[in-house]
Amino acid sequence: MYHDCLSGHLQDLIGNSLEDNEYISLLTWISGYGSAEMLGHPDLNIDVTKLPPLLEKTVIQSLVNQYLYNVKKNYRDWMKNALSTDVKDWNHHEGPDEDESGYFHTQLPLIMYNMLDQHLQVAQTVNKELVNNMMQLSFDEVLEFTRLYEEAIMSYRNKHFEDRSVVKYFTSYMIATANNCLQFCEFADKLRIRYSKDLTAISKNAEIIFCRTIEAFLKLILLVLKCLREELFMDLSSNLNEVMTRTWFLSGNQIVDTIHATLEDYGSDYTHLLPENFNLLITDVMNWIAVNYIYAVLQKRMSFKSYEERKLAAEKMCEEGKILQQLFQRAPFNKRLNSIVKKRSYYDGKITLENILKKYSPIQTSKTSPFEAVPLIAEVIKLKDVSMLSLEISGVIRHYPDVTLEQLVTLILVRGDVGKNDAKQLVSDIMAEIGTQNNEKTIFSDITITL
Repeated sequence: MYHDCLSGHLQDLIGNSLEDNEYISLLTWISGYGSAEMLGHPDLNIDVTKLPPLLEKTVIQSLVNQYLYNVKKNYRDWMKNALSTDVKDWNHHEGPDEDESGYFHTQLPLIMYNMLDQHLQVAQTVNKELVNNMMQLSFDEVLEFTRLYEEAIMSYRNKHFEDRSVVKYFTSYMIATANNCLQFCEFADKLRIRYSKDLTAISKNAEIIFCRTIEAFLKLILLVLKCLREELFMDLSSNLNEVMTRTWFLSGNQIVDTIHATLEDYGSDYTHLLPENFNLLITDVMNWIAVNYIYAVLQKRMSFKSYEERKLAAEKMCEEGKILQQLFQRAPFNKRLNSIVKKRSYYDGKITLENILKKYSPIQTSKTSPFEAVPLIAEVIKLKDVSMLSLEISGVIRHYPDVTLEQLVTLILVRGDVGKNDAKQLVSDIMAEIGTQNNEKTIFSDITITL
């Protein structure tokens, strides 16, 4: 009789509508109803297995569905508010938090982690099925959060580039945001490991959503690093555009010295990036400078008055290429990407930052310096004997199999002593003789030249 009366009372409570927290309180109570702490206590001597269900399965499922609906709604409100608070800090007159190692971050990842952890802990008090459902819901909402995060990042970026004097700590907060994204991935994997160890298996949907969430945060890192790169490039573009002009030719090392000083200035900020993010950004910056240096050379903005002038220009290229290469071999730029990036993996190694790079990023992670291409093309310009050009061009192709006919023809034309048709014929013959090497991508894949 007690069991039946209790069942009726619970149905009355449900029928009169429950408040938010009452759903999970009721589900937790029902889950423990037959346990040794309640009706299954030995002193009561009741065989709970012979009792009818306290509530029908459809009623319990309805409670679960309503509870999950409420959590979803609360998640969206909390995440939106947490992001809004974080974004407001981006515009303050003080920089982000700094950990004991000097890496910038904000409190957003920890706030999100605690929010998710709390709800997964509560779900554990009911049953494993609810834990699985909560895990899927949680990562689904975090995935939606990455979209809002991206919108906030782009809005902040656009505001800064409209007037770079308005946002004082743009660089610092972009660095913190890139670091936050790695921390989000770590926290997400931590939650997955903690709450899936008691499950026989994570549902396929939960697994898919988790992978998408991690991937979304790793893609956000690439977006944030692109914003940082754009800021630096705004300061360097005018200098690189001067390469292979009469001004550049007569200026000593002034242009490359300016690039050097600018990089060292930004480099002191970049050291606040986590190692993986630091190396991704520096590799991208290094590639971009090399690409734009070579692109400027191929624009043929300077006509040589003599072979001696051409020789001096080529030697200047070699010297500057060496200076830039050495710059990235000194602190703080001398960390190697490939030795660190492989350590970041998630979902038992199924998702790695390295694979995300291959899939979404143009960043070339070659073990050789992109500046090694500068003396190679300088030799083509410097060579006095035209009959030896085929040998130098062959060397460029073998070192950089993705170099195009248009790039090589333009390089020969920079010399000023070979006609366009002759240059094109020479390159065509060499390429036909050497054939296709492989599909390796180098910095020449990022240089667009048309004849």
